[in-house]
Amino acid sequence: MILKSIISITTALSFTAQAANVYFLSADNDLAIFSGDASGTALTEIYQNDTAWNANNSFTFTPPATGYIYVAAMNFGGVGGFSGGLNGTNIINLDWEYVDLNTADFTLFPTANDETYDVIETDFESALTSVTWLDASTVVRAAGTVTAGVIDETGAVNTSATHYIVPDAFSIRAFRIGVDDIPAAVPEPSSTSLLMISMGSLLLRRRRS
Repeated sequence: MILKSIISITTALSFTAQAANVYFLSADNDLAIFSGDASGTALTEIYQNDTAWNANNSFTFTPPATGYIYVAAMNFGGVGGFSGGLNGTNIINLDWEYVDLNTADFTLFPTANDETYDVIETDFESALTSVTWLDASTVVRAAGTVTAGVIDETGAVNTSATHYIVPDAFSIRAFRIGVDDIPAAVPEPSSTSLLMISMGSLLLRRRRS
């Protein structure tokens, strides 16, 4: 009876464990991430990449309850790509949209490779005014073209991972995904749950002995 009670308590506690959102995103050469509504006119900055183009960009954050996640993926010459995963699902298997933007709309957009470039929020908002979003599944590139800049859904560099295309030369391609289209994070067991399971195991051993 005691063991059954402990198992019941553990089950209840396991549902209270908080799920962590884990997003791995990378772009050749640079990216910036924002959240906002469907209009894209009131964005909130989430992340600005300031590391090397072939470095993995992994981070966690709590997505807004509604709206979209916006990514400004930038290329500073050569073949470019946007890759990664959201909560364990490769981004190319999710319902992203894209639109190509005019680099002239962005303050001091680089004319040479510069991963420290930060997208100004108001520039991005202005550039997204009245754009027509397109289905990103039409700009998927098979593996082998971009190498070190491609990561898979686990955040690992993976040259066999397919990915979204960022146009060659100096360009900026915006991607967005609805919050409702992001797969849910897998809950992790809480420390309390693990403790109760351990106690249950000890009681079971005592009863058997």
